Amino acid sequence: MFFFGGTKPWHKGVHHAHQITPSGGGLGAWPPKNPPPSGGGLGAWPQQGLHPRTFNRTMNTMANQLQDYIKELEANLRQQADELRRSRDLLRVIFDNLPEGLLLLDAHGTLLAANQTFCSHIVGRRPQDVVGCSYRQLWHDLAVNDGVQLTTQGPNDESQPLIPALDQSFGAQMNQWRILYTDLVGQQRWFKVERVPFQRDVIEPQWIERWRDVTRDEALKRRFLLQDQLANLGHLAASVAHEVGNPLQSAMSCLELCREDRTIGQNSREYLNLALGELERMGRTMERLRQLYRPPQLEWEPVDLNQVLRQVTQFTRRKLHQERVQIDLDLAYDLPPIIGQADALRQVFLNLILNAQEAMPQGGTVWIASRHKATDRACQIVVSDTGVGISPELLPYIFEPFRSGKAQGVGLGLYLCQQIVEQHAGSIEVQSHLDAGTTFSVLLPWSDATPQHDLDEE
Repeated sequence: MFFFGGTKPWHKGVHHAHQITPSGGGLGAWPPKNPPPSGGGLGAWPQQGLHPRTFNRTMNTMANQLQDYIKELEANLRQQADELRRSRDLLRVIFDNLPEGLLLLDAHGTLLAANQTFCSHIVGRRPQDVVGCSYRQLWHDLAVNDGVQLTTQGPNDESQPLIPALDQSFGAQMNQWRILYTDLVGQQRWFKVERVPFQRDVIEPQWIERWRDVTRDEALKRRFLLQDQLANLGHLAASVAHEVGNPLQSAMSCLELCREDRTIGQNSREYLNLALGELERMGRTMERLRQLYRPPQLEWEPVDLNQVLRQVTQFTRRKLHQERVQIDLDLAYDLPPIIGQADALRQVFLNLILNAQEAMPQGGTVWIASRHKATDRACQIVVSDTGVGISPELLPYIFEPFRSGKAQGVGLGLYLCQQIVEQHAGSIEVQSHLDAGTTFSVLLPWSDATPQHDLDEE
């Protein structure tokens, strides 16, 4: 409130002035007969009176000052409102674009707020369809309509359920869960969910819930556990290979000697061949187990991939011909060399070709091609067949150890292929359709070294 002289408000001084004027005289009869004492009313009131024009000018000046002050307050309020609006919009952008799902719950389980990550990437709903609905009803609808399954792994210390019953609270303390989220098509994701209660200036408590995608962390953890299991298996494999290897070789030698005996009948010879084949398969399995425990030391040198492919097809041509499988080679003659280990890469391509042959029990065609991908500075090797294909259930796991679609398969071949390719800083991918064949694509970075073989050599 503004003041004009003295210690009392100016409107009280005006009241005094009205009281001291004669009846009907307004401010015209001036000076008053009984002016207020000095220091009261309008301040140090002049003893000889204040001219009306001076008084009016003073009032107008103060009114103008008051209007200016009001305008300044309004401008400040507008500025603060704009700043608050910008801050709110900024917080909303940050809230919606956080990589973690966030939501706010009240005591009745109603979703008061949910960010874009939770709505779009976790539950697959629009924000306007999520905010305002019941938390329990949301997950019930997702389970019924979208086939979403939430599996709790490792219950928390308080045994608080993620979705409490109607007569249960959402928890008085912070709770967390590991959730396996499975959608309608069977895709699985891991989430770490944390629910934290907090009390604001409201009567009922509220909860903040955070959903963090830890699928990659779980995959790494699973891989570390798998590596530990493989290491333990490697120790066992080394012991078994040592104990079985010598007797196996002795048994194979004895069978070879028996097979050379011309007095053995045809039926016995067939059984000998069958026994030798099974022992040779056992020997290959033991060799793979030894490589699993102690991979061969790689000697890095320039490698001509076309030459490696020609050698592998030469090794397998006879066997493929017996199985009515035809080989179709399509090699790029401008293929640059890579730095690697020829024997290891030969094992990769041999395994892919034999797998292709086994996928075509009625015969077919194996198409082998090499490509020069200049944009990626890499060489691409493609091995494709016209076989039975790989089932969609097995396809995501074919590079994992001990996963095999063969009745007598060990499940180490493709795992070792992937390990060798990754040691060469490359990658291996697969595409397959049931009854339409399978295609493996190996990508290996090239070297600027000179090729070690003549590319025109057949």
